[in-house]
Amino acid sequence: MNILIKPIVTEKMTAQGEEFNRYGFVVAKDANKLQIKQAVEELYSVKVSEVNTMRYAGKRKQRYTKSGISVGKTPSFKKAVVTLAEGEVIDFYSNISEKMAIKKYKPTTPGQRFKEISAFEELTPNVTPEKSLLKPQKRSGGRNNTGKMTMRYMGGGHKKRYRLIDFKRNKDNMEATVKSIEYDPNRSAFIALVVYADGEKRYIIAPEKMKVGQKIISGEKVVPEMGNSMLLLNIPLGTDVHNIELKPGKGGALARSAGSYGTLTSRDGKYAIIKLPSGESRMVLTTCRATVGIVSNSDHGLEKSGKAGRSRWKGRRPRTRGVAMNPVDHPMGGGEGRASGGHPRSRNGVPAKGYKTRAKKKYSDKYIVEKRKSKK
Repeated sequence: MNILIKPIVTEKMTAQGEEFNRYGFVVAKDANKLQIKQAVEELYSVKVSEVNTMRYAGKRKQRYTKSGISVGKTPSFKKAVVTLAEGEVIDFYSNISEKMAIKKYKPTTPGQRFKEISAFEELTPNVTPEKSLLKPQKRSGGRNNTGKMTMRYMGGGHKKRYRLIDFKRNKDNMEATVKSIEYDPNRSAFIALVVYADGEKRYIIAPEKMKVGQKIISGEKVVPEMGNSMLLLNIPLGTDVHNIELKPGKGGALARSAGSYGTLTSRDGKYAIIKLPSGESRMVLTTCRATVGIVSNSDHGLEKSGKAGRSRWKGRRPRTRGVAMNPVDHPMGGGEGRASGGHPRSRNGVPAKGYKTRAKKKYSDKYIVEKRKSKK
């Protein structure tokens, strides 16, 4: 059981930490005070003198559905306030930065004040992309063939070329050596340049902790080690996998972004059941391939750009809020003064914040064992 779910880093809790040496955590509902004390002492290497716990019931919440507004509750949770012994201190920020390899900057300019980006320690220094695996990437700027803008908020951005990635991993029973770990401007994960025994070079999605010089291999029956690609039929249960195929031979489609992975939980006949990052459990044919390991650059979600210019470098133009528009331009526009805009919805009138747009009778429903968990 995971005892400590997350620390509570609020203004009030920070003040209590400075004045009374108390720190808050969201903890597992079944955890007792002794377990919480042991978990905090083990994780932060401090001595705990007192633990107090509180249970919080879920709050009332409205959701917008096709049949109208439904009223539900947010999940309940348990909070623990831990008092440390005299002289002991927990610094959540330094702990996160050290663990997640996030780089912070001294604010010598306004853009650097809130900038937090990956330290890119895993990347191989001073390497250029493999020319044979690059191709041009044209951009439309949101315009169609007549020059008319059909997609808003697109345009500009730094010039970049596409890296051809081997999602199929179909060069079986031949060892490949990792030559370099590189940055890819087209995806959140890092990529690895591998050289096969016959001299062929390919780019693959780099798993976490992959090193230059490491040997990898793909095939129906290979050793289930990090970076190796094999059939789901032969992967041990409980293994974390990524780059998962949905159709045999088509190439990986699931769990390809930074830090994502699926867990192979069980097998039932010709299907394997995989628990995905969203919480969804899905059946996939055991003849499909997957790569062992977790996708690299798990720090990606903690990055903060620090300034609007970094969005412009990515080709994203400033986005106008719906409530700032006129009624003719958006359902949430208009009103006297600074009106709230009413029920949140898109430009086409589709409700947001809980409204489900997935088709009720979608063909893939029969493969979904458990629906994804709502983040509300």
